[in-house]
Amino acid sequence: MKRMGRRTISVVLSVIMLLSCFAGLSFSAGAETSGDYEYSLLNDGTVEITNYTGNDTDIVIPAELDGKRVTEIGSFAFDSCTSLVNVKIPDSVLKIGNYAFMRCSGLKNITLSDSVVELGDDIFCNCTGLTGIEIPCNVSKIGDSPFSGCLNLEEIIVNQNNKNNTRADEKSARDFVFRQIRTSLCGGRR
Repeated sequence: MKRMGRRTISVVLSVIMLLSCFAGLSFSAGAETSGDYEYSLLNDGTVEITNYTGNDTDIVIPAELDGKRVTEIGSFAFDSCTSLVNVKIPDSVLKIGNYAFMRCSGLKNITLSDSVVELGDDIFCNCTGLTGIEIPCNVSKIGDSPFSGCLNLEEIIVNQNNKNNTRADEKSARDFVFRQIRTSLCGGRR
C-alpha cells in the first residue's frame, strides 16, 4: 500500500512539473493563409511568407497579405516550386531567408527590389534555370553559397550604388558583394 501511494505521488508530481514547463508558453494554431501564400505574423506587426502553395509560372510577391506588410520571405518558402519562371520581389521585402528559392529549377528571372538588405544561405541553391541576377544597392548581408548548384548562372550584376562596404567607392562596394558570393561560385572560403 505504501508503495502504491509513493508511486501515485511520484506520478502526480511528475505531471505537475511537466505542466509547469509549459505554463508560460502560448501555442498558435499555425500559419495564416492568404491566396497561395502562408504567412506568420512577426513581432513588429509585419509578416513573413512561410510557404507558397501555388503553381504559377510568373508571380509578383504581394507587398501586403490581409492588410499586413510583407517584410520577409522565410526559409524554404518557395523550396521546390519548379513551375516558377519569373519572380518579382516587392519594395516591402527587406530579408530573404535561407533556402527560400532552393530547387526552383525552372526559375529564370528574379527581380530583387532595392529595399532588400539581407539574402540568406543557399537562397538560390540548385536553381539550374537561373542565368543572371542583379544584387540590389542596399544588400549588406549575403549568406553562404547563395548560388550553389546554379549551373547556368552566367551573370551577376552588382548595382553600382551598392555602398555597403567600409569604403564608399564603387569598386570596393562591388568587391564586397563578390567576396560574399565567391564561395558558391568557386568553392572557396571567405
